[in-house]
Amino acid sequence: MAGIALVLVRKDLLGYIDGQYLLVLTRNRLDLTGLEFAFSRNPLQGLGELWYFANTLWLPEFSPAVVLTNPDHQIVAVHLFAAVELFLLVAVIMLWLGLSATEAAAAGWFAVILIAPFSYPSLIYNISPDAPQFVSMIAIPLLIPPLWSAVGQGRWIKDLVLTGTIAVLLWLHFIMVGIYTLLGYPFIAVVCSVFLVAAWRQPGEFTRKCVWGAVLLLMLAASGLFELLPGIVLDTAAYFFPEDLKRAQPTLGDGSLLFRRNEPMGVITTGLGLLGAAVFVRIGTERMRLFALATLILSGLICTATVIWSITNWSGAMPLYYEYPLWPIYPSFAALLVYRIARSYPSFATRKPFVAGVGACAIIPVLFVVLMHGGNEWIRGAPNSRPNVFPPTPTLLTEFLRSRLSIMPGSPFRGRVATITGQGPVNAGWEQAFGRDLDLLASFGNEHRDIGLWYYNIPTLFTFSPTLGPVYYAVVKRYLACEGDSQYRTVINIRCPNTPILRLLGVSYVITDSGRPADDVSRVMGIGRAGGNSNLSIDQIAAPNLGISPTEIVHLGSKQEELEWLGRADTRFEHQAILEGTYPALVPARDIEISIEPDGIRVKAQSNGASLVVVPFEYSHCWKAVPAQGSSFPELRRADVLLLALLFKDKLDTRLEFKLGPFSGGKCKLKDFADHGNLLRSLESPGKNSETHIDEARP
Repeated sequence: MAGIALVLVRKDLLGYIDGQYLLVLTRNRLDLTGLEFAFSRNPLQGLGELWYFANTLWLPEFSPAVVLTNPDHQIVAVHLFAAVELFLLVAVIMLWLGLSATEAAAAGWFAVILIAPFSYPSLIYNISPDAPQFVSMIAIPLLIPPLWSAVGQGRWIKDLVLTGTIAVLLWLHFIMVGIYTLLGYPFIAVVCSVFLVAAWRQPGEFTRKCVWGAVLLLMLAASGLFELLPGIVLDTAAYFFPEDLKRAQPTLGDGSLLFRRNEPMGVITTGLGLLGAAVFVRIGTERMRLFALATLILSGLICTATVIWSITNWSGAMPLYYEYPLWPIYPSFAALLVYRIARSYPSFATRKPFVAGVGACAIIPVLFVVLMHGGNEWIRGAPNSRPNVFPPTPTLLTEFLRSRLSIMPGSPFRGRVATITGQGPVNAGWEQAFGRDLDLLASFGNEHRDIGLWYYNIPTLFTFSPTLGPVYYAVVKRYLACEGDSQYRTVINIRCPNTPILRLLGVSYVITDSGRPADDVSRVMGIGRAGGNSNLSIDQIAAPNLGISPTEIVHLGSKQEELEWLGRADTRFEHQAILEGTYPALVPARDIEISIEPDGIRVKAQSNGASLVVVPFEYSHCWKAVPAQGSSFPELRRADVLLLALLFKDKLDTRLEFKLGPFSGGKCKLKDFADHGNLLRSLESPGKNSETHIDEARP
């Protein structure tokens, strides 16, 4: 039945942009990465942005997309897999809480009915059609309490295994969903704290829980999670520029399902769920009482945070996101409450348990759901009202760019594409740019900015990530965004071309809807539709940065002046550079080559002495050089405010790796955060010395 419903609404699942982005990430990762238990950098986005927002190769829900090729089959299979996961997850939790198999199955089934996208929009909150990874996001937080509750109740070896398993699950959670792992921590903290406090009546268990809790924290600290996670979360444009990227004025509906009046099913389900939790605090088993109490506490904290959020509009995640782990719990408690009430009637109690369970927790909810979905044509399938075109249609532009820039492991890096459309209106925001993309999608079947290019492994300057780099944001906003444009926390709206900056950032081609090319570029080709409202062209930038070797080092009085130097008309990036640290006399390198490697890049060059090579990828302390035999070991430096530079002697042939995982470098992200903080704070206070000094050589 679930499969049939998903087939009927398949055209409205995994929609543009969030959902299709996950399918494209799966395809890109299969092409460009290995199955590393770590995060790396994505050569298709920005200046090598982190692979976010989900590591699809580690998500169980997306395993069908790895083996299936037909998009319709992928979409239905991914959502069906997620629905089965959700059912099993809820059923296992309910069995652990001491319920019967009938009650556990009914709770799991009811949770699936309410959360899974059997129609569009879905019932309690319209996220499930585009985010089936939601199940993995909540699965591990829900599985940790049963493990934690058993700690301190057996032999020490059992406690060690349980504690180690929790540590592995927390790392797995991070590898699967990245910074979104934070959304499960309040749930884990509240539930585990309730079980810890309840163990106070058993002094031995309480003491052992405290000891093993400390061991767990030490395990996570030693493995680097406590360094890596805050480093990634804080080292973002959203953290450094909260006023730029603040959301629109929030409402109570941004905080909890309980307040989303426009989605009445969510309000009803949450209300019944909380009522059921309150009832089971009194009549449930020991585990059930503790779990229900934790649910009430967390829901109360979220509602409190919601009120504060609606008043202060802090720049962090909406309180609603921290409610995710409770979404399957609300319908579970609601279904159990209805079931227990029905069982109190004598005529119901005389029925066989299985028949009674199905009647109360299956047939009645199904009828209710059908009624709620009536306006969405649940029986016949929801009408397709979404701009879903997948796979993106190839066009003359994408085929041209694919033949020249498409990347695979071992292929040369030949530059990236910048899509700069909608140059007419003033003070435009991402909403206007996105609207323009939808127009192009309707005209060509391809928006030519993100998914439409990434699907064909074409690298872009555009990036879509909650970990948008702060220095990348500062530079691109200053030189490639129009003055007065509003920005969004996961993307940057690029509308005003600046050819020297685009050249420095390794942009070889610009996709534009402008009637004439920008300065110092040449028009290569164009496409259009009748009426002339959807014309697009490709402009080529001569001599982009595919590895340059400047020999003149520029010294300025402040970081503010360094940022301004990037945009000066007399700046010659191929000969001049801003470089951190000391350096020897420099000679130009020759035969510079950049190629794409799985989870990294490879840089080759020759020199007759000491040379500097600046590559169009963003600098980070997390880059690690692995030289080939016979190659000098390069020093990795920050150059030109945000780019990666390699200082070497005679011969360069090195692989640059970027891996963030257990025991593989949490400190480096904290160093990035500190560096970027110093750099960005200095931009607010120009230095006193504005004199420019250039060294051609330094002994």
